Parts: sequence; C-alpha cells; structure tokens
Amino acid sequence: MENNISEHNSELDTDSKPENAAEETHAPDASSHSSWMVSLIVNVARLLLSLTFIFSGFVKAVDPIGTQYKIEDYAEAAGLVGVFPDWMTLTASVLISALEFSLGVFLLFAIKRRTVSKVILAFMVVMAAITAWLWLANPVSDCGCFGDAIHLTNGETFAKNVILLALAAAVTVWPLRMPRFVSLSNPCIITPFSSRSQCRCGACMTCLYSISDLIISA
Repeated sequence: MENNISEHNSELDTDSKPENAAEETHAPDASSHSSWMVSLIVNVARLLLSLTFIFSGFVKAVDPIGTQYKIEDYAEAAGLVGVFPDWMTLTASVLISALEFSLGVFLLFAIKRRTVSKVILAFMVVMAAITAWLWLANPVSDCGCFGDAIHLTNGETFAKNVILLALAAAVTVWPLRMPRFVSLSNPCIITPFSSRSQCRCGACMTCLYSISDLIISA
C-alpha cells in the first residue's frame, strides 16, 4: 500500500514538472518580447524625430530671411509690431534653425541621449502650444515649420506636432534604449569642441588641440 502511494506521488511530481518548466521558459520570452517592442518603438520615434528636426533646421537655414519674416508675422499676430528690431528677429531665425538641426543630429547619433531627449520634449511642448493657438485663432495662415519646402495648414501642423510630442515623450522615457552610433571614445566626430577630455581617437582636431596644450604647458 505504501509503495503504491509513493509511486502515485512520484507520478504527480513528474507530471507537474514540465508545466512549471514551461511556465519558467515562457516568462523570459514574454519579457524579452516586450523589451524588444519598446526598443523598436523608441528607435522608430528617434529616427522620425531626428529626421524631422534635421530637415526643419536645414530648410530654415537655407532661407533665414523667410524664417525672419515668419517670426515677424507671429509678432504682429501677438500685437508686438515694432517691438523687436530686424537684427533680433534675424538672429532668432538663425538660432532656431541651428537648434533644430543640432538637436536632430544629436538625437540621430544618440549623443547625450537623456539631455537631448528632455530638450526636444520641452521644445515640442512649446511648439504644440503655439500651433494649438494657431489652429484655434488662425492668426497666421502657415506656420513656416518647413520654410517654403512644405506648406501645412494650421490643423495639419497641430496634428503633426501632437505626433512629434508623443514621439518625444517615448524617447524621453526610455533614452537608454537608443544605441549610440558613435562610441564614447571619439564623440568629437560629431561635436568637435564638446569636451576635450572625452576623446581619445588621436586624429581629430579636439585631440590635436589637447596635444598642443600639453606641449605648450611642458
């Protein structure tokens, strides 16, 4: 009788082991699958955001005077006619194009991923608020986001910025899911004067300046 009970218990143990083993093997698969999906979403968002910012900054840089006129249109719609001189609106035009292009390049190559993601998110929050005002009040017919290359209605511009805002939120929440295209040993390939202490490639201008500093100080 005792032998039958022990054999029955052993059969129950052997029957339950495969189920537990299967559960253990399926759990990592599910987590790895979700992790892969998050990485895919973040990097698609990174690509779309970076290309949009690079393109927007480039077309503004090609025609800074046109961007200056658009800034003056915004000032006029806000009741600030004559408040800002021409040199100030032109400087703002150049700075906006440089900022957008630089942020796009930094995000594309995953340089300073956490900081750049937060700056882009803050930038998109401001742009979404401005385009929401444009959509509701319609003070300007074209936002000038892409210069004369692409013309969008105020409603299309607001929808575009809402999508970009969602993409910016994704890369801000998971910035480390974006792999670097440039190694930490030579970030000066993209940003030549960012930090002399970070680069060790020995071939770029940053390293040459560091070597010259050592020679002069010696």
